[in-house]
Amino acid sequence: STPKDSAVFYSGFGNRQKAFEFKLKLDKLTIEDTSGGKWLHQQDLFRSGKVSVEQALKLWGRLSERYAASAKGEVTIFSNGSRPSSIFNRIEYPALRKNVDVYKKIFRGYE
Repeated sequence: STPKDSAVFYSGFGNRQKAFEFKLKLDKLTIEDTSGGKWLHQQDLFRSGKVSVEQALKLWGRLSERYAASAKGEVTIFSNGSRPSSIFNRIEYPALRKNVDVYKKIFRGYE
């Protein structure tokens, strides 16, 4: 989880870089900053061959759902151009919409 008003989400080409620049500038956090996210990121599951792509998607999807469900306050989202089948659109965004502790969603990158 993250402190209130600090969660940043991203999906789609180029949005990871935008989200990382944003979070560093404003002291915000992405899923990779959580203990689970750090560990999964270090595993490099999509390239390491440790698990199938389907298994890697399930692992990231579950962690992403928990990250979105535990967000609080204002969240920032970089999702311009994301695929409908992305983890963000299938899992994170629905979890954010159900999360009663999230009172504001700011979509960036559409400027």
